[in-house]
Amino acid sequence: MGKEDLKNNGGKRDFQNEHEYSERKNKILKLLRDRRNKEIHPITYGKTTERNKVSVILEKSKAEREELKNKALEQDIKLKRETLSTLFWFLKIETVVIFCFTWFQATGWFGFHLEEWSFNLFVGATITQITAMLLIAVQHLFPKK
Repeated sequence: MGKEDLKNNGGKRDFQNEHEYSERKNKILKLLRDRRNKEIHPITYGKTTERNKVSVILEKSKAEREELKNKALEQDIKLKRETLSTLFWFLKIETVVIFCFTWFQATGWFGFHLEEWSFNLFVGATITQITAMLLIAVQHLFPKK
């Protein structure tokens, strides 16, 4: 069958019946549609497309951002813990020292004697300082957001 035969039959090959021709035509159209769809919407099973690459990059950057936030919070908590631990040791030592001064003032041991006004000023200032430092520490630990 040559080109002339195809022209004479209107482009149809000699099929035994119309049904056979129709089936063949539908198969060819289906193959063409499938091929077109694969080109327009490629199947991405197991394949990496540009859209998949972008979504993977976005997910990784979100994960990295969250990890950095967590590390920053961890470092912040560690720094606060160290700072407050040092502060509380200082306050403990200061409290023991003021207690000793008060004990020596009351008993007169080692010839220790301060005038009453200077002793009251010393104790008052120390108690005020301890209270202020504790207040600052609590505000630092539990900030109002």
